[in-house]
Amino acid sequence: MSELEPFATAQDMEDRTEGVIPSSRPFLDVALIAASEAIRNHCGWHIAPVVEQVQYAGGRGTVFLPTRRLTALLSVVNDGTVLDVGSIDFDEDTGQVFGRYWSTRRRGLVITYTHGLDDVPEFIKDLTLQVAARALGSPLGVVREQSLASSITWATTAAGVAGGTVLMEHEQEMLAAYRVGWHL
Repeated sequence: MSELEPFATAQDMEDRTEGVIPSSRPFLDVALIAASEAIRNHCGWHIAPVVEQVQYAGGRGTVFLPTRRLTALLSVVNDGTVLDVGSIDFDEDTGQVFGRYWSTRRRGLVITYTHGLDDVPEFIKDLTLQVAARALGSPLGVVREQSLASSITWATTAAGVAGGTVLMEHEQEMLAAYRVGWHL
């Protein structure tokens, strides 16, 4: 998934932090890419933009494509037979492709499709900036610094751990609507 653009730019970070983290900050681009990949990996698909993808599958009944926004079936080849995509029913929101006796051979079913959101949702962009800023905040993983007169405690991602590209539990819960699979 790393060939995709990050959900936010260095300029977005500078704007959001009112210049505290400038767009020229070393390793900012790396932090934005890592935060975007963490979100994509957690959700199980790339989210945005719309891209073309090929999925190999097989089995009976419904096939689940890894997406939460299936925009089009471009081609479906079942055991070497090209099917009419217009006759195949699918659910745009869950990535389900319904009701056939698909090939049971490994990679016997080949589905080419487009999926993804046209634009990155503002929520996803904001979360990307939040995760990247937290990772940049303590690049060495220092939890606390102290001198005689003062002490600084950095934001922690787990007990005794600061920094790192981590989706915290409440952030993972906020991404539920974008995750592939069934969620109650």
